[in-house]
Amino acid sequence: MHKSFPLLSDCLGDSPRFRGHDGDLDCSSFLRRLDTVAAQLPRARYLINLCDDRSNFAVVLGVGLLRNTPCLLPPDRLDRTHRALLKAYPGALEITDAHVVDARHKPRASGSSRLSMSPPTPPSIDSDTTAALAFAPVPGALKPYPKPWGQLVWTARALARRLDFGADRTVIATVPPQHMYGLEMSILLPLLMGVATVAERPLFPADIRTVLARTRGEKVLVSTPVHLAAIASTAGTWPSVSRVISATAPLAPSLAERIESLLDTRVHELYGTTETGALATRRTLDGPEWSWLDGVDRRQRADGRISVRPGPFPAELTLSDKIELSDRGFRLLGSPPDLVKVAGKRASLATLNRQLRAIPGVQAGAFVPNADPTDAFGRPTAVVVAPSLDRDDILKGLQGRIDPLFLPRRIIMAPELPLDRTGQPCRDALTALVAGQTDHPASR
Repeated sequence: MHKSFPLLSDCLGDSPRFRGHDGDLDCSSFLRRLDTVAAQLPRARYLINLCDDRSNFAVVLGVGLLRNTPCLLPPDRLDRTHRALLKAYPGALEITDAHVVDARHKPRASGSSRLSMSPPTPPSIDSDTTAALAFAPVPGALKPYPKPWGQLVWTARALARRLDFGADRTVIATVPPQHMYGLEMSILLPLLMGVATVAERPLFPADIRTVLARTRGEKVLVSTPVHLAAIASTAGTWPSVSRVISATAPLAPSLAERIESLLDTRVHELYGTTETGALATRRTLDGPEWSWLDGVDRRQRADGRISVRPGPFPAELTLSDKIELSDRGFRLLGSPPDLVKVAGKRASLATLNRQLRAIPGVQAGAFVPNADPTDAFGRPTAVVVAPSLDRDDILKGLQGRIDPLFLPRRIIMAPELPLDRTGQPCRDALTALVAGQTDHPASR
């Protein structure tokens, strides 16, 4: 017999779940909005949830759960990703904020409402219902990872226990809800644990500061090293924050210390993957040791890699990162050498190099990760052999081929590419070549 869990936690009281420009949504108002939108949105086999407003995203997620229709969570907004999704999932319906707003304002058909004057009751969802399909953000790949409702419920509860989150907290998130980190921290916690979330997504330091200043009560900033670095380099005073949560890449202790001082807060990090969801946490300034979330089973394989089974996950999943287990948890040793990570998205060097070399006029080329310590985003550098092209030609050729996050900040036009004995680009020589260039950032 399968378990079921309500779409929303206890609906007693009028505490807001989502705070937006058009008013706060408590449990009852959220369910009424869900009912209204569900009556208007067309049915489809899949819903491509592109809503940026978190309350709209949560409504669409709820509609999908009620209909047993999974939401597809694209890893980016590239046209080729959208085309690939439509090809892989024929009949999928794209839903944006505008669709939800339009549905809310359409007249209801007679007899379509199930509402009464009494507070609505949250629907119960079978734990095996697939709430969403997440896609690991690797260019050229659209491998789906189903997210059963029971697994999402387990993750939300585990995170709330570990981070001591209650209904008195309000989350301000700089990460999109389509990302697993954003989904867990800014959608699931409001729905399942009663935490409030600001519906909008502030990106720039000035916008983040404005939202923090106007938000009442205990505030939690859910962000990334990239956004935190921008905050740390912005002049002026900042509102105090109860806690800062960071994920997508390890946070430098020096940056964590700066943020703790600037926002009068404590900085914690989440470790997880698109495939597994959140797995562990640490307070950055307490040291490099990570602590597994309660209920995460793990084992070391014969090849040294670590396999995990979080909570009710049906099967083991092997982590790509290099991890050293310890009595208390683990230490993160690094990512595979072929993996490039920028702001929580991943790409393989092989894929990036292949797209670079496919540009007409490029004779040879290679991306060099982590070659520019002055770039807070951690974007790669490209070394290119293309006598008839310039830097702008390379950028134009890469646009549409790779995610914009991976567009190189530096492009070094070289007469030849240093190769190793096997004829492959020599990583050490490329790194030395990049370090020796002084005409940064637009090297030619």
